[in-house]
Amino acid sequence: MEILDEGPSTSHSLPPPPHPGHDDMQDEGLGSERNSSLEQSSLSSGTNHSKIDDISAQVQHMVAKINDRRGNDQKVMESFQETLAAKVTEFSQEMKEHMYAVYEDNSCDMQTKLEELSGVLERCSQLNEDLLGARQALKGLSQGLALSLTPEQ
Repeated sequence: MEILDEGPSTSHSLPPPPHPGHDDMQDEGLGSERNSSLEQSSLSSGTNHSKIDDISAQVQHMVAKINDRRGNDQKVMESFQETLAAKVTEFSQEMKEHMYAVYEDNSCDMQTKLEELSGVLERCSQLNEDLLGARQALKGLSQGLALSLTPEQ
């Protein structure tokens, strides 16, 4: 369908019209029978030119309609692309807002858990200190007992 891409054409592949007097030179001496035949051919040729012109005009009209439809298709696609881009941008913004809301919720949960962890670690530190104190007390008690149990020399 290359004709559609080339656009309307104004040239035709028709043979050139006969030159005036050309047929007269060939018809010399042939008589009126030949002249009658030429007149019919000339009328037929005129009708053929008219039909060819009509077909050419119809083809050009069809090509113009196809090009118009292609232009409309292009406009529809551009409108679709703009609408799609707007929807994608809108959806992306909604996703970003949702993501930030999830971040906020997670941050609150993490803050609560970090506070709990901090409390647990503080209690662990206190218990460690208490154990060290108890160890020191047991060590002192053990040394005191060891001294009291040793025979005096």
